[in-house]
Amino acid sequence: TPLFNAMIKELLPKLHLCNSRVIATTVWAYATVADNHHHSGAKPGSAKTSSAVLFDAMIPLILEKLDEFDAHSLANTVWAYATVRHPAPELFDAIVKILTTEKTIEDAKSLEKLSTFNSQEISNTVWAYA
Repeated sequence: TPLFNAMIKELLPKLHLCNSRVIATTVWAYATVADNHHHSGAKPGSAKTSSAVLFDAMIPLILEKLDEFDAHSLANTVWAYATVRHPAPELFDAIVKILTTEKTIEDAKSLEKLSTFNSQEISNTVWAYA
């Protein structure tokens, strides 16, 4: 949509200001719009193309701030990338690592992150990796 395309143009130069919650909410919103667009029977168009630019630009930022993501933000982020079928193997691999690697006491932020997931977050994450 024209609004979402305009928002992407405004957001791209400001990505460095985004925290984990803003990142997750943004990719979730764009994925939801793209998914609704797809299910409406509309032909693929600029919304998909412009969101692909955003999804590409978000990957390095997500990787940089991955330890700041809580369970909800991680689940929404992988759900969003999977929903729009945006290839991000480095991102998905990094999330697997953060969720499955034993952490030391010095890395308390990431300690037992997977244990903080509720059933919906687990379901969304499993679906994203399926």
